[in-house]
Amino acid sequence: MFNEVLAAKECYAEVSHETNDLVRSIFDSMDSTDTEDATPHIEDNPLPRSKHTLFKLEIAEVRELIEKRDAFKLLSEQLEEEAKNLRAELEVSRKDHADLVEQVQQKLDQIDQLRAEMDIVKAESDEWRGKMDRLASEKEAARAQLTSAKIQALKEVHARGFNLSAEIEDAKVLETDAKKLTYPEEEDSECSVRSGGGEKLENPDDEAGSGQDRVSMLHHKAFLMYRDDLKQLEAEVREFIEKRDAFKFLSEQLEEEAKNLRAELEIARKDHADLVEKVKVFEVSIDEFDSVTDGQNSQVQQKLDQID
Repeated sequence: MFNEVLAAKECYAEVSHETNDLVRSIFDSMDSTDTEDATPHIEDNPLPRSKHTLFKLEIAEVRELIEKRDAFKLLSEQLEEEAKNLRAELEVSRKDHADLVEQVQQKLDQIDQLRAEMDIVKAESDEWRGKMDRLASEKEAARAQLTSAKIQALKEVHARGFNLSAEIEDAKVLETDAKKLTYPEEEDSECSVRSGGGEKLENPDDEAGSGQDRVSMLHHKAFLMYRDDLKQLEAEVREFIEKRDAFKFLSEQLEEEAKNLRAELEIARKDHADLVEKVKVFEVSIDEFDSVTDGQNSQVQQKLDQID
């Protein structure tokens, strides 16, 4: 396009130069003709007629050159106007292209940022998943330990349960015997009442009294021993109940913590899905921007080719 404008300008300058030269020569010839007409000539001289014919031809050529000059001038103005419009369009296209490149760069930066955030969320999700697995294993271990302790305690209680009632009965009998040995006057009074005022019993000798004392002491020691065993058994049962309650409380805490971790993991998965969706949307936007940029580049290239 610029080459056409330059060619039109050169043609216009050449035609203008030729027209000016021709017009100048015509006026010079007209001046010379007037000078010659002022001198006396023979009427039948053919020279003035040939000059008149040449003058007409030159006038026609001048008109043709003037028309060509005007046409070339109009064409040059049109080409200059078109070139000016093309320059303006090219400037607008370059500006739009720069804006599109900047927008695409911003979108790429946003995508990189979202990918970094997605990697962070993924790492946090993996960390929470590991914590959940660890808590689940700890919960299973605690549950197994609680079950084992419960089974062991039940076995101990079951093993001692058969002898517990017998031990209690024996303890009661020993307690009764100890009371009888401790308070023999009551037994003697009961015996005297039952005898109805018969003969009095003979007093036991010292050896028999000492034997009864030894039996009483043995019964009393046995009673104390069985009572200590009962207290120890009650303490063990109480300790087992406390352990059971502690394991139950720990199990409830672990279940609550696992529940919270599941909720947080669900939120993290939802955030991860949202981020993935956003990345997909931005990738589609990038593809659209790429297509628009390619179209703009092709249009700019076509206009540059036209200008060249």
